[in-house]
Amino acid sequence: MDLSLPIKNEFGTGVLNSSVEMALENYIKPERLEGDNKYHCSVCEKKVDAEKGLKLTACPPVLVIHLARFTLDWDTLQRVKIYDRVSFPFILNMNDYIKGYEGIQNKLYEKEVARMRQYCQAQIEKNRTEEEKHAAKRGHKVDEQQMM
Repeated sequence: MDLSLPIKNEFGTGVLNSSVEMALENYIKPERLEGDNKYHCSVCEKKVDAEKGLKLTACPPVLVIHLARFTLDWDTLQRVKIYDRVSFPFILNMNDYIKGYEGIQNKLYEKEVARMRQYCQAQIEKNRTEEEKHAAKRGHKVDEQQMM
């Protein structure tokens, strides 16, 4: 079995898959089809909300994982190589992935998104504090509404 795992998904949240485990997690994560992207049901002949995804039922004796290290630059319409670091374990335990996305105990993707949100919030607070310091030196008061 061959799996081609993207390192970066330009159409998703933009979170870089920094490990093979995270790339696998995102690969099997179900996608919600809703709004303009609804699924056309051939039984009821109308568009309905649905989930689209992949479930692994068993692992083959040999699993080949290809890291898709190229993306498309939409400005130049050229392929661009991704040089970002991707970690991988010495032994890859596929048991969680066979159980499906719901069976993954420690979802790395969700942890990474939470870490990014926390980092962004810390940067906002840091910028706010620096702006208040500069305003105090100039004898001005910082308006909270202007900063948001």
